[in-house]
Amino acid sequence: MKARKIVLVLFVLSFSLLTRFGVSSAGASTYLGEVCWASTQGNDSIVTRLGFSYLGDGHFVLAGKMTKNGTVLHNTLNGNGEIHGNNFHTTLTHSGKSGIAMWTGIIRMVLDISTFNGTAESIGHDYNYSDSTLDTQFNNAIPVTLIQCP
Repeated sequence: MKARKIVLVLFVLSFSLLTRFGVSSAGASTYLGEVCWASTQGNDSIVTRLGFSYLGDGHFVLAGKMTKNGTVLHNTLNGNGEIHGNNFHTTLTHSGKSGIAMWTGIIRMVLDISTFNGTAESIGHDYNYSDSTLDTQFNNAIPVTLIQCP
């Protein structure tokens, strides 16, 4: 009996707090379309291709892929984006696999809202199947330029 009273009190308290302070309404996201950026790493041409969905209240979901010299580089690429002042900040996770290695990492892009150009930095790991080595890679402040998706 005492446990029921505690659960009932917690339920009433939770409901009161939610109605007093309000909550955002849940709903489906709105797909906004696909956007692409070009960047260069050494001699490699990289294209980042992301689909954008708007969740509401300034929150975005991103999903897509990256290509290097026209070949898919990361098999999956997904994350979120938020507007902070005049910039759009994204955090993206990625993973991929080839015949010789598999990799995973995190990419952070900061884009100017007026041009959608900006910078990207990343950190990741790759595992080489042939010699069982694990490497850490870091790229700092690589310029990314908005392009028409190929």
